[in-house]
Amino acid sequence: MKRDIDTIRTEITDICQMHPEMLERLKTLEAAGYKPTYKYIKSNGGYRSINKMEKVIRIQVSYTELKKNYPAAWCIDIPMAEVQYNIVLPF
Repeated sequence: MKRDIDTIRTEITDICQMHPEMLERLKTLEAAGYKPTYKYIKSNGGYRSINKMEKVIRIQVSYTELKKNYPAAWCIDIPMAEVQYNIVLPF
């Protein structure tokens, strides 16, 4: 079932605010149906940033750390096929 990107972002933001401890946050995100993974990231977007890639939308759910001199963070990857876009035309 496709979900709106704003709904996904709001749900993840609410979980992150309710659970400041990382272990509880990751467990709650898994229980909500998301799969958080620890990944190297290209840009230092920051906590709760959203990056659109070719086939996935990556939402960062932790602060960036240096791992072997490269930025890394806990992220959730959502396939583009599961995201619905609502586009409002200006006319």
